[in-house]
Amino acid sequence: MFDPVTGKLIVDALKTPAAEMITKAGIEGIQTLLAPVGATLSGGAKLIAARFERLADEERANLRPTLKIALDRIEESGLPINPDPNPKVVTLALEGAAIETRDDLRELWANLLTREFTAGGVHPMIPGILSELTSNDAKMLVRIGDESKTPRRPGRDLVLDGGLLDGGLIESQNENPSADADSRSEAALTVQGLIEWAHESYDITTVGFDLLIAVGWQPPAHSKGPDAA
Repeated sequence: MFDPVTGKLIVDALKTPAAEMITKAGIEGIQTLLAPVGATLSGGAKLIAARFERLADEERANLRPTLKIALDRIEESGLPINPDPNPKVVTLALEGAAIETRDDLRELWANLLTREFTAGGVHPMIPGILSELTSNDAKMLVRIGDESKTPRRPGRDLVLDGGLLDGGLIESQNENPSADADSRSEAALTVQGLIEWAHESYDITTVGFDLLIAVGWQPPAHSKGPDAA
């Protein structure tokens, strides 16, 4: 069983200058993040740590801001650490976040890691889909999700500060994409199975809904998830 007191000490330690080990010591940093999973790394946790070790130094350095955001949000959530994070989800998320340079998309990766290390339940296909999205794609998916009138099921209870929840993440870029950019995003989101044409407008699919929930979006009152009762 995970001891929440020990977990808080671990998270607090990672918020100090000692967190530099995530970049400088490489494997030791991710081992510390995974410490709540067990006294010694084994099974899935060991696979996650091994994948982190294989990242290039430049990738680990680029990943550090995303991990810092995730660690802060894990603590802020007040939720216990998931004792069995899915190694497929975490390793794919680490790989995607390690080569992401846009701050807005880093927020999405941080939220995804936060969810898997707390509430869990992220489908293994989500990191791969997220790695294919541009900022404009993400903006459009959020807008379609917000406007969806399809009955939705509630997501798991996990409130994240920042990110998609308050609109700060996507809207902060103040970009005005061209009609061509929107057309490309519509095509990309359709190919990924995240949206579909319904009557006279696009609607979010179950996969699109699950991706948004995984990265911190909270559906409006009228949009609770596909197949709601």
